[in-house]
Amino acid sequence: MLEEFWKVLRELRNFWSWIVASAGLPFLAKLVEISPPWPPAIPVLTSIVTLLALILVYHFLRSANKRAISRVLGIGVGSLFLCSLIYLALLSQFTFVPPGTEVTLVKGFICSPFAATTYPNECPELSERALKEAEWDPAQLWTFYSITIVRLAIAAFWLGSFLLLSVVLASFIVYYIRRPAPRRA
Repeated sequence: MLEEFWKVLRELRNFWSWIVASAGLPFLAKLVEISPPWPPAIPVLTSIVTLLALILVYHFLRSANKRAISRVLGIGVGSLFLCSLIYLALLSQFTFVPPGTEVTLVKGFICSPFAATTYPNECPELSERALKEAEWDPAQLWTFYSITIVRLAIAAFWLGSFLLLSVVLASFIVYYIRRPAPRRA
């Protein structure tokens, strides 16, 4: 019984450097300014999601055959690509940086009553002029509810992308860590 436990710990020690690297990626993304503007603690949340994904992959795929891991890799890579594209589209469409600041703000998709009457032909895709006239305050132009939904969607696709990246990398590593070393002639 304890023999199996020590074996798992030895395997995890080999896996540890990948765990540390994966958990550090969200902080790097924050530095290069591709992380979501909300919530402020997104790098920490992303690291937690990444670690949980690594643990689950190790737990469920440690003894899986090559075909099962190949299926996880194929679906994972395709899903990662799609999730990342959606994240980038949301980030591009629904965020802006007011001039003279480095703060990224989130737009909504339902105009506030003020914006609907002031800019009836533009709602909900308001121009930079409307943002400037609202002193770059999204809450004046869009409903709080719609801003919150967009924030959640951006964060969800960000977390989903990192979860999928972790699943793909961990599946690959789990398969190749457990393979016996090739024999030398």
